[in-house]
Amino acid sequence: MATIKDTTTGHPVPCSVRALSASVTALAERPLFALDVATTRDTIQALAVLESKVASLKLAVLAHADEVQVGSDTGCTSTGVWAANATRSRKNVCAAQVKLATALESRWTKVRDALASGAMNADQVRVVVNALEDLPEDLDAALLIQAEEINCTPDESGEKRDWVKGRPGPQKLGEAFCELIENYPRQNAPKLGRTDGTFIATTTFDLLTTALGTATLDDGTPMTAAQAMRLACEARIIPVVLGGNGEVLHQGKARRKYTAAQTYAMHARDKSCTAKGCDWPPGLCHAHHDTMFAKGGKTDIEDGRLLCPHHHARAHDPAYEMTIHPDDKVTFHRRT
Repeated sequence: MATIKDTTTGHPVPCSVRALSASVTALAERPLFALDVATTRDTIQALAVLESKVASLKLAVLAHADEVQVGSDTGCTSTGVWAANATRSRKNVCAAQVKLATALESRWTKVRDALASGAMNADQVRVVVNALEDLPEDLDAALLIQAEEINCTPDESGEKRDWVKGRPGPQKLGEAFCELIENYPRQNAPKLGRTDGTFIATTTFDLLTTALGTATLDDGTPMTAAQAMRLACEARIIPVVLGGNGEVLHQGKARRKYTAAQTYAMHARDKSCTAKGCDWPPGLCHAHHDTMFAKGGKTDIEDGRLLCPHHHARAHDPAYEMTIHPDDKVTFHRRT
């Protein structure tokens, strides 16, 4: 009986690929419940590096496949068509991968090596190579080399460069819209009656000091304690004392928390959101009291810091505890 000869046994690359596949299959059967948070975080980062290395090997093999015309004996018109049929993938995707593979092997070897080391991922490589290929053909060779080196080296902090931004998802777009509403100039808002675009939230002093309870808008819409406390950091506060039947006994004057000058001073000092690992620029951050104003906090820059909208909301979320570190950066941990 005729048998199919295994032509890959003697070469280390296919042997290693089979061994790696077997290892991954074995790992898929391992339960993950024993992984703690730190180990899970490290494992995800290690998998991202491994993914880049596997992508680099795949592109290298695709470039070799194009060189030896791997699909010629099957009648395929190109390596991309053969790869699409062999891997049940879209032809245009495979054609683009073959084009990228040959470009990395023949021209952009520094980008190829960055992918192989895990310093870049496949998405970043595609963006960088497309940008390099679009440069003018008569560009000075030294500038071309410099452009490639800059694109495939870490930034000043030692982190990977973020080349693929992508379109923000619905949640990010919603958060951005809320941020626009909260920071829209009050004097430019349409007037309703004799007020200028004012949202009235009713709460209690206990809520602002203990984060217990709920607040309500003037139309009865409820707000969580965390939402009310976060908005109180940026809003005008008009204290109103109500009697048992809801009558107004005393009304104070509106006052803002941090002045523009104080906020600018925090911009210069903090330079970004002060949460560890967050790089939101100061112009998009909120001014936050380390000690709540209702608990005796002072409206001065020594007791304030910049937090992006996400971390500002977390700072007022009772489910999280904020820790201030010696470098004046903060981290958040879920309360147990």
